[in-house]
Order: sequence, then C-alpha cells, then structure tokens
Amino acid sequence: MGQHFTGGITGTGTVVWQMSYAEDGTAPFVGMQHDQGTVDGREGGFVMETAGDFDGEKAVGTWSVITGSATGGLTGIRGEGRFEAPRGLKRRTRSTSHSRDPARTRA
Repeated sequence: MGQHFTGGITGTGTVVWQMSYAEDGTAPFVGMQHDQGTVDGREGGFVMETAGDFDGEKAVGTWSVITGSATGGLTGIRGEGRFEAPRGLKRRTRSTSHSRDPARTRA
C-alpha cells in the first residue's frame, strides 16, 4: 500500500499489513513501513514497525522507527508515535516524536 505524507514529515511510504480477522470483523494487525522523504529538512529513508487493533470501524496503533534502519540525512533518527485510521477514509492522523542520535550526526 502506498502513502503520501505532508507536514513535518514529507515524502512517500510503502507499507505491508498483516491482519487476523475475527468473526465479528475486528482484527489485530502488524505492519512494516518504509518511508522516504524529508524530516525537519533532512532527506533520507527509514523503516517503521507498527502494531494495533481494528475495531471494525477504526484502526488504532503505535509505530516506532527500527534502530539502524535510517539512511542519508536521517541516519540515527529515532521515533515513535500513534495513529488512527477510520475505515474508508484516505487520510489518517499520526502523532509523532522523533530525535536524532547525536553520535551519528557529527560531521
């Protein structure tokens, strides 16, 4: 699944989801997402792991950057957050917290 980001994080992402649906239409899920773009003016890429639950109407989950996965100007980035994605909508809400490893940002 392809995604496009605007705001503090701009760029594109590709994600693969695994969901296990129950008879009532709910499902826990996990995902791996590769994002490529710009964060705070620095360009590069990184991989996030996600996990959450779909209640039949809305998916709610958490994400975190996989340590060591970042490239380019994003090398050393760390981050985590949460997201909500209502069923049928093409937009989702994501809250973020990220930082850079000072040891990896020295020239």
